Amino acid sequence: MPIFSFVVARFVPDLVKNEPVNVGIVVRDSGTGDTDGRFIDDFRALSKRHPEANTGALKEVLGSFSVDVGTPENYLDEICRNNAYQIQFTEPRAVESDRVADAVKTLYARYVGAGRARQRSTRTKTRLVGAIKTEISRAGFRNECVRVRPRIDGRIGHFTFDYGFQNGRVSDLMHSVSFAGNARTAYRDAKALAVGFEDVASANDGLECTAVMHPPDDKKDRREFYVPAQGYLKDKKCRVVDERQIRRCLLRIREKIGCRAPAGKVSLG
Repeated sequence: MPIFSFVVARFVPDLVKNEPVNVGIVVRDSGTGDTDGRFIDDFRALSKRHPEANTGALKEVLGSFSVDVGTPENYLDEICRNNAYQIQFTEPRAVESDRVADAVKTLYARYVGAGRARQRSTRTKTRLVGAIKTEISRAGFRNECVRVRPRIDGRIGHFTFDYGFQNGRVSDLMHSVSFAGNARTAYRDAKALAVGFEDVASANDGLECTAVMHPPDDKKDRREFYVPAQGYLKDKKCRVVDERQIRRCLLRIREKIGCRAPAGKVSLG
């Protein structure tokens, strides 16, 4: 099945608070250069929720993109640089799909129409990333051996992960996935993560990947989505751990790459 890259379009009603709202999806076929996307069309509801925001400019710029699926890649950068639109794009991620149009439909439902369950999952993911940061400090890595939000190149593009570990070059990656909200959506996120891990690992010899996964509360969701997601990641040669295993995993990485900090020194603050 073909692999495409995608970004999520986020509207930022207040640039000071920086609390983005997902408003669309852009998918790109790296092989052909074809690009397609889908964006929200209910701007009245968005204006009611955020009356202070410039939704008119947002509607204009999204409308200009939606009529031209061949828009060049740097067009997204130009939009982000113009604060009048108050829009951002996430770092590219990978997705498997038969066609670009099918990927747009699936990803739009997942990221733009997910609702409160997605918000809860995001909060739990933020806590997971914080737990990893805490354990990195406790494990005693030298500061220069830890990269926050590293961008790693693969075959189909570059991807951003929560943490990277290096001693000369990045040898290990760690990223988190939360099943606290919609378990079906989290399963798809885990599959996308596995594709991204596989892609960058194939382009970087010796690169190892770890997924930190927060399980769902419901036993049925564990059986139907969480356990299959674990299996999919492991099939892609990815190590899967829970919060209790973060420290042990980090100590193994530290010893492997030889990045112990001097006594009394703590990484990442």
